[in-house]
Amino acid sequence: MKVILLKDHQPLGRKGDVVQVSDGHAFNFLFPGHIAVEATDRAIEEATATKETAKRRSQRTSDQARDAAGKLDGYELILTEKVSDTGHLYAAVNAKEVAKALKREGYDVKADQIKMKPMKETGEEDILVSFPGGFESQVKIIIEAA
Repeated sequence: MKVILLKDHQPLGRKGDVVQVSDGHAFNFLFPGHIAVEATDRAIEEATATKETAKRRSQRTSDQARDAAGKLDGYELILTEKVSDTGHLYAAVNAKEVAKALKREGYDVKADQIKMKPMKETGEEDILVSFPGGFESQVKIIIEAA
């Protein structure tokens, strides 16, 4: 019997795959567990359409990530922070602060995309911003005394 997998199933395949299984396995395990449905002509058409939609969505997301990474690459972000008499910052600048500052500048970046150590002194540091699809941008953070 041919079935269409509704979710990834290790020995059989990935979601949307059409696979051949025994009738007993389909009726006793796959159908009751909502792991697969019978592969009728209509179900195959729907599965194909769903795969195409997911592929287009994935491509669009990848294109957006590549564009965002390209725009951000080489950007210099200047932050003005309060410092003590010895030149140390009162509060360290971390990924969350950098993400907020980049968002104010018009870049949609989340803190978990930024790879950096907290900066505790004025100066410059290059950081890495990761985007989905393996795209990365290098950004220079410049911290000046207020």
